[in-house]
Amino acid sequence: MRILHTSDWHLGRLFHGVHLTEDQAYVLEQVIDTAGSASPDVILVSGDVYDRAVPPGEAVSLLDVVLSRLVLGLKIPVIMIAGNHDAPDRRGFGSWLMKERGFHVAGPFSGSVKPVVLEDKAGQVCFYPLPFAEPAVMREKLGDPSLKDHDSAMRAAVSAIRDHHSPDARSVLLAHAFVVGGAESESERPLSVGGAGTVSA
Repeated sequence: MRILHTSDWHLGRLFHGVHLTEDQAYVLEQVIDTAGSASPDVILVSGDVYDRAVPPGEAVSLLDVVLSRLVLGLKIPVIMIAGNHDAPDRRGFGSWLMKERGFHVAGPFSGSVKPVVLEDKAGQVCFYPLPFAEPAVMREKLGDPSLKDHDSAMRAAVSAIRDHHSPDARSVLLAHAFVVGGAESESERPLSVGGAGTVSA
């Protein structure tokens, strides 16, 4: 299966007081061009679609245009999850309406992760969209008071997925996490202290 993986669009970002919407539109135009020429079976957006919980209107409009061109224009399914910069409840708006058109979005973590099942010539692939969630949210939704940090919370969420997934089936996990060993860029703003927000590979 051909997968175009993206993340961290951070639409609505301000850089020293300057809106980056035009620059982001230019980059996303290249993503659309790549999707058109490469014809992936699915496009993944692994969190931080927006730069903040309440994005400016032009960022929302840009996302609407990009998703419309990908899903409605090119007929490519898109699977998107909320990241730590997104407001999960807002990201999940309209998800039931849009999935019939091929746009699947996981906003707030609900306690279970149902797969988006797509098919290619080799059969089914299960995509598990696991949105970013603070350990406190995971504790409540999974009913496990022992989940004290991001690593234990991620382990519990992945374990719950594995309990209902056939080991013989092809699968892809979408997650938004600070994975130990990954390289940080200078554009990332730290949201935790002393590695408390990291998860092991």
